[in-house]
This record gives sequence, structure tokens and C-alpha cells, in this order.
Amino acid sequence: MQIGSTRSWVIGGFGLLLAGCATSIQHDYELSPGKTFSKNQSRALLLPINEIEAVPEGLEVGEEIVFEQLKSYLESKGLSIETTNTYDYRLAANSATESVHNERLSAKSNSISGEIEYSSIVPGLLANLDSNADLLILTNMVIRTGESTGGRTTHWDGVKRRIAVPARMRMTGTESVASIFVSVYQRDGKRVFSGYGGLDLLFAPNMREEKYELISDRLQNVEHIREGVCVALYPYFGTTEICH
Repeated sequence: MQIGSTRSWVIGGFGLLLAGCATSIQHDYELSPGKTFSKNQSRALLLPINEIEAVPEGLEVGEEIVFEQLKSYLESKGLSIETTNTYDYRLAANSATESVHNERLSAKSNSISGEIEYSSIVPGLLANLDSNADLLILTNMVIRTGESTGGRTTHWDGVKRRIAVPARMRMTGTESVASIFVSVYQRDGKRVFSGYGGLDLLFAPNMREEKYELISDRLQNVEHIREGVCVALYPYFGTTEICH
């Protein structure tokens, strides 16, 4: 639809649900009371990205740069970061899962009593990897939904990104975008924090054909990724953090 010098495209997609927080950064997160980062926690094991679920198609191009920016950000907070490769992680995780499975096996009914949550395998996982880490950090790259409300930007998960359209254009609707989801576990397996942070746009408008196309150099903007990582971990490192 074109009205005067403006044009509105409905991008199409999903409904948008953002859980706002009482801060300047609006994003989805969960923080256990009294469990913000402590300087007594000096070591963290950072697992490879998307180890508990497959990376969505199209996001694999950003795995390396997102991982490096996340690691750098955590180190800037004073953490000593341990890493492991996919093979060793899966071997250790499978062994830890099997141990929990066996512990929960009912001698009478020969059946599992309850599902195995990820938190329950964390202690065994760290032990199998010979890790002395105080924290375990689990990360996934995910597809989320961005929203444009009559301007030239899309906002989601605590960030805004400029859409590559002429100044006269006004965009309204939703689109698929990339975010990072970070979970922080204590050594005993308790999950103390989880949060989403927006990374970047995945699609750009083709003005001539009036359709959206996958961005060829998507997820390569270091500033955008660094901001998304910061947002994803807010306010675990304190409410004075400035991400923008």
C-alpha cells in the first residue's frame, strides 16, 4: 500500500510477545533472587553454541563470531573462560545423562521416575570434563520475531535494527530475526539466570521486486552481536550495565 511518499509493507510472520522488565532494557529474562554474578565466581565453562538443539537453518554462519564475542564479553567481566569441543562435550553429557538415568531407575518397576532435566546433569558433566568451573554457560542461537511499527527500524529482545529502505519508506509488520539465548548454571546444577538478546536482521527488502531476501553477510556485524550478548546477560552482571 502506498500513501503519498510512504509505503507500508506487511512483512508477515508470528505474533510478538515481549516480557518487559522495569529497566531501560526490555527483553525476556529470568533471574533467581539474590543470584546475580559474584566476584567469588572466577571460572566459567562456556559450551559450544547450540549443543542442546540444532542451530536454525541460516544462523550457522554466525556461530563462530557470536561465540567469540560472548567469550570476550564474559572475560571482560573478570571470568576465566574454559571451553570444550563438541565431541568431548557430547561424550561427557551422554555419560552424565546415563548416570542420572541409572540413579533414577526404580528397582521395583524398572522404570524412570521423572524426566531428566538439563540442570540434573550439570554436576556430572563438569566432573566428566575435569572442569573446576564455578559456572556453566549454555548458549543457543534462535529465531525470534521482530516488529516494525511505522518506521524504518525493527525492534525485539532489547535491540533495534535499521531496515535498509529509503527515508520515505515506513515499515509495519513482523519478521523473523536472530537472537541469542543464554543460560547460566551454578556448579550444583541450579539455573540462576537465562535471557534473550537480539542479534541482527536476517532479511532485507528487495525494493524492485517488493519481497524480502536473506541477507548475504548476516550475523557478521560485531557491534550488533556485542550488543545482543550484553542484553542477553542483563541484569546478571548488574543493573548499571550499558549495552547500547
